Amino acid sequence: MIVIKGGSALTNEGWLETDVAVADGVISAIGSGLDGDTIVDAGGCLVGPGFVDLHTHLREPGQTWKEDVASGSGSAAAGGFTAVVAMPNTDPPIDSPKMVELVVSLGAEAGLVDVVPCGSLTRARLGSEPVDIEALYESGVRMFSDDGDSVDDAGLLEGIMARIVRLDGAFVAQHAEDGSLTVGGHMHE
Repeated sequence: MIVIKGGSALTNEGWLETDVAVADGVISAIGSGLDGDTIVDAGGCLVGPGFVDLHTHLREPGQTWKEDVASGSGSAAAGGFTAVVAMPNTDPPIDSPKMVELVVSLGAEAGLVDVVPCGSLTRARLGSEPVDIEALYESGVRMFSDDGDSVDDAGLLEGIMARIVRLDGAFVAQHAEDGSLTVGGHMHE
């Protein structure tokens, strides 16, 4: 059993300076004076579950000079994150089960945090043709977005959303921008 001692944990009673015991990956006790096989001094630290970053730009494949799955995973782990969602603005985009499998395997190879791919809404993120939503879902995708680009065709987006809503736990993260309004736009117009 691991005991994390002296950190501040958010409990039902609010923030408490307390010990937290973890057995087999599950919190088994919270309180003062706990003892275990391994003691972690968390004095001055916040104690809680790992964070999940729902919007990371790991840039692999295709843009590894900006970031790659291994370096992004390392940064996430150093910051207390245990999982990241890899946005589909890669080259090529995450718009097929093959690309999902690639990103998942790169995450597993890095082995630092869970890497969960976000699938594109449209092929190549061009906003004109929907991806095979159901195939991406079957490969593990639950979040869909043309990250950095919008699906400006409201009818197309509605059709995609109608398909996604039928899939348990799946959702859309739309880049909220209408290109017809923002081209040449200014802050106060």
